Formats: sequence, structure tokens, C-alpha cells
Amino acid sequence: MNKIGRGDGPRWDWDESVMEPRRGEPMRDPFQTPQANRPQAPRVPAGGSRKPNVSPKLIALGGGTVVALLAVVVGAYFLFGGGTTIPTGGDRSPRSIVLEPSEKVLFSGKAAEIKAAAGNTIEQRAAGSQNSTVVIRSTNPNARPVNTTEGAFVTVPRALMQELAGKRVRFTVWVRAAEQRPSSRFALAFTSGTAFSSGWIVFTPTPSFEPFTFDVIFPKEPAADGYIGLWSDISGQGGGIELRLVTEQPVS
Repeated sequence: MNKIGRGDGPRWDWDESVMEPRRGEPMRDPFQTPQANRPQAPRVPAGGSRKPNVSPKLIALGGGTVVALLAVVVGAYFLFGGGTTIPTGGDRSPRSIVLEPSEKVLFSGKAAEIKAAAGNTIEQRAAGSQNSTVVIRSTNPNARPVNTTEGAFVTVPRALMQELAGKRVRFTVWVRAAEQRPSSRFALAFTSGTAFSSGWIVFTPTPSFEPFTFDVIFPKEPAADGYIGLWSDISGQGGGIELRLVTEQPVS
């Protein structure tokens, strides 16, 4: 079975504060030749114009305010700009998911949109809300990425397969480690029919929802549905991942 496509590394999205080091005093050369005294500038007569004396602290404070305002504007652009905005929900995930205009949602957090092979379980969380998710667990220590895969799987209809025939397609899966008995590593795969499989691509979940991606070149003449497989715990110990969203996007 040929392995096609390869997963990109997880796309990290974080907001870290950076502390700049303070500028130190210039080093003095003990052998430096003293400079001759410079003549003093003439005094400004009473009533004349004088350049205001601006404190360096005020200048630094003003510059910091401008930087903070720019950060707020840029953050708002990335948080609310672009395509559809989808809430993630949960204390560990304060940001919303912003989809690009060409992204299509294949799974939106509802258990009815995903199925599980033997040895896998699916548990609905926050059913009926905008923040619904599912927790997936696997006790299969040797899941194979064939047919519908031997993990949990989301179906890509044949009509969509034909629409994307021959194109490079990027799948993005928004996942975090389950709160109870979290998985240390999980894997993703794409299959179609009996001979088309990307093979498992392994990732490490984090405590917060993160996007994990991999690319696949679709067959030129799809003959069956496609399946995005999720092997939630590659050790088969029943570790869990929490799944919020699955999308596809043609990239070439």
C-alpha cells in the first residue's frame, strides 16, 4: 500500500509576551582622554522661545501605549477577520476558530457526524450547544488505515471526492487531549476504497485545542467515498482526545 501525502507539523497559534532587555549604561574606557570643556550655550532671554524638556519616561510610556494599541488591532483582525468564526468553548481554549473562505467543514462537533470501528468509543460533550465536541478513545493497539480505517472516522462523500479529484487537499483537525485519561499520541489518516491510503500520521495533543494538518493528493477518478481516520491512542490504552472540528481545503 503506497503512502501518499504527508502531514504538516501542527500549526501552533499562541500569544506570548516578550520582555525586551533594558539598555545598559555605556561602558567607560578608563584610559580615555578627557575632552576639553565645551562652551555653554547662550541663555534664552526672558520671553523667548524654548524647546520643551520632555521626560524620557514619558516618551517610553507613549511608545508602549502605541505598541499595545497596535497589538489589540492586529489581534482583533486575526480573531474576527477572514471567513467563518467558530467558537471552541472550554476554559482551556479561549480563542475562536477562524476558517478561511475556501475551507469546508466536514465535522462540527456532533456525534452523528462521526463513526467508530470496533475497539473505539465516541462520547458526546456539550450536546446541542455551539461548543459541542466528542471524546474519542481507542483500545486497539494495532489499528490499520484501510477501508474506513480501524479508528473513528469522518466520511468524505464521493460527490466531494469527485469535485476535488486530482487536487492537493489539506485536512485540518482541531483536537485537544481529553481531560480524563488523556492520550499522549494520536494519529490521522485518509483512505478511499481498498487501495488508497495515506498511512497513519502521528501527532501529540496538547491541553488546548490546536489545529493539526496533513495534505493528500486526491485520486483523479474517485470510485468511492473517502474517510478521515482518527486513531485516538496509538498505544491502545484507552487514552482520549477531544475533537471539535474537521475541515478540508484545496491548496493546489
